[in-house]
Amino acid sequence: MIRIRLTHDDEGRWLGFDASGHARTAPHGHDIVCAAVSALLQSTLLGLTEVVGADVSASKRSGRLTCLLSDASAGAEGPRVLLETLRLSLRQIVAQYPTFVSVEEKRRQSRSGGRAVRASKKRGPGARAV
Repeated sequence: MIRIRLTHDDEGRWLGFDASGHARTAPHGHDIVCAAVSALLQSTLLGLTEVVGADVSASKRSGRLTCLLSDASAGAEGPRVLLETLRLSLRQIVAQYPTFVSVEEKRRQSRSGGRAVRASKKRGPGARAV
């Protein structure tokens, strides 16, 4: 299963995402679910760094991609639009392949203070808890 965590702060600013796992709907190189999720995640990272010039810390390795925005970039419009588009796109994939992909939205305490609150998980009916 591919597990994706989208993180925002209690002020609604997107902070980044972390994705791990494999869908395993087909042999390596033929898995359309893995390919779709990977394309969305990597396109979002590319858009953040190359199009809107966001300051991000990213880590890529087989089966895992993490992207964290800097404080300055977290409040900017460009990153907000890209990460909101990613969220909506991933929801569409979860609706079609709920046993292979899960998306969790997590709220983290604002860097400027405030109370930490955990947000809802968005998963398909057959998905396991993260």
